[in-house]
Amino acid sequence: VTHTSHLFLMHRSTILFFGGVGLVVIMLSVLSDTYGMRLYNAEGHSDRLLPNVIKSARIILIIYFCYISAGVLLYVICGMPIFDAIIHSIGALSTGGFSNQADSIAHYHSISIEIITMVLMILGNINFLAHLFLLRGKFRNFFYYCEIRFQFILIAFAIPIIAFLLVNNLQYRFGDSFRLAAFQVISALTTTGFQTMSSFQGLPASFMLIMIILQLIGGGIGSTAGGIKQYRVYVMIKHVMWHLRSLFHSQKMLYTHKIYKVERKEKIESAEIFSCSTYIFMYLVIFLLGSLLLSLFGFSLQDAMFEFSSALSTVGLSTGIMNYHAADAILWIGTFGMFVGRLEIYVVIMALLRLRKDGHHYLHTLKKA
Repeated sequence: VTHTSHLFLMHRSTILFFGGVGLVVIMLSVLSDTYGMRLYNAEGHSDRLLPNVIKSARIILIIYFCYISAGVLLYVICGMPIFDAIIHSIGALSTGGFSNQADSIAHYHSISIEIITMVLMILGNINFLAHLFLLRGKFRNFFYYCEIRFQFILIAFAIPIIAFLLVNNLQYRFGDSFRLAAFQVISALTTTGFQTMSSFQGLPASFMLIMIILQLIGGGIGSTAGGIKQYRVYVMIKHVMWHLRSLFHSQKMLYTHKIYKVERKEKIESAEIFSCSTYIFMYLVIFLLGSLLLSLFGFSLQDAMFEFSSALSTVGLSTGIMNYHAADAILWIGTFGMFVGRLEIYVVIMALLRLRKDGHHYLHTLKKA
């Protein structure tokens, strides 16, 4: 990437921009029919920013542009060249992690640049409806949102553990280990893929396991991030807690199961819990199959699971399995994972069903002709 033309790198970031803001949202600019709304909901967008869907898409784009512009300005103030600032601001907010430096954010050796990047990654990781409430000053709605709280709990839990592992196994100083841990944890959870560590090889299995879990959980519903999505995982955790509570209470007692969404506390129906559990099951099945396929090429199960979780959740962190010299089959496995993970499983299934329906209709028309 350091020898690639700026034209190509800018083209790549433009694609990343539209991929980050959501192909489905772009489609909403020209689609307002029932099928367009079904695609919108299938990608995980359960809320509308405004009553009109097209206006919602415009609001999302405005928020997106403002954050990117602010990121570019702050990067330049901290000493990053203007072109690098554009590339990294888009890469961080889109949670895509594309860099024009071979060693990513580590190239700059700047804690201020790392902090700006972490903030942009977290912003890209948050539901855009939550952004609207934040910008309107409705902080109570923002901080009560279940994904926001769940996200910060995960970050607060993972960073000290990762920092301890770096100190204990690699003999880092505490300050350096905490700085590295914070960046890697946020990069993995937001599925961005920027890194400030030179390599993930040779790290303890406990470090890799935590990173795999963070990559699989991923970002928020209605955000630019990939993964299972924090909302689905949160709903399943609450469902387990509700079920355990019911086991220790009288069967005659009835409970209303509610969680905090952005606008208000809402009741969770059984159908929504079933939808979340089904999606998580399908996601984990694909993850295990992809990891198994990679392990058949002679890689350790740990590295295979890390690599495919990174591909499926569209993170980009790597142990070195998927590189320029990798076998074609390995690259196709990773490509499949990235494709399904970026569009989301339900969207891919709906697209295949639509293609099947259109194909049958086309063949029927040919027979009549």
